[in-house]
Amino acid sequence: NPYIVKPTTSLEIKTEKSFKFICILNERLDIDVLIEAFFEEFLSEEDVCLVFTNLSEDLKNLEKINNLINSPDKSRPEVLLMYNDKKTMETINFYSDKFFSLLFDAFDCFVYPYKTLGTGALILEAMVRQIPMIITNGGNALDFCDNNNSYLIDISLKNTMINNTKDFNDSDNIYEYKIEKSHLKRLMRHVFNNQKEAMTKGKNARDTVLNNYTWEHTLEKINTNIKQLKNKPIIRFNIEKIKEKMLK
Repeated sequence: NPYIVKPTTSLEIKTEKSFKFICILNERLDIDVLIEAFFEEFLSEEDVCLVFTNLSEDLKNLEKINNLINSPDKSRPEVLLMYNDKKTMETINFYSDKFFSLLFDAFDCFVYPYKTLGTGALILEAMVRQIPMIITNGGNALDFCDNNNSYLIDISLKNTMINNTKDFNDSDNIYEYKIEKSHLKRLMRHVFNNQKEAMTKGKNARDTVLNNYTWEHTLEKINTNIKQLKNKPIIRFNIEKIKEKMLK
């Protein structure tokens, strides 16, 4: 919903750092590369932190991030974890429009280096909240993200065999994206050093959604498709002939 009023309250983020990257955890992300990129690019004394929040049961990454937060190594830049307790998870409606508005308004850049992508709905939520984004340069997010409204991370394809998973009907070769860490580092540094430029991209992202991806646009496209179908003759296909053509 792009018309949620800007929140009058703000999230409490326990940091003194001014610039805050936000990453929303799920199993599709390359968390290892993101953390390595952040640690290698920034110093502890710089005015920047990386904040993770969990909207899923991604317990493996939660444990990893908690270990980093509790590490005695003070030379690393600051990493924080929000909403990692069960009580908070039960009381906050994470997937509500108001929550996303409150969340993205509290941060300066949404960084989302996914290896695979679902619907891309979370990215659209970020776009409409006008937050600058660093995301993977691949997948169906490119239907609405480009260099004018996002910072796209270079990738290469990695072939991964997935077996016995509920997400796929067959045991087939599934491709995921390999994030180029060096480019992710450069983009995070660039956004941190060029915040006005990043804010312009955030505005462009919101304009992209408002001009193309609201519920009104969806309804208009559905009505247009229905009208086109009504004007077409009904054709009965011979399935066997279609199969023969496909096999040739």
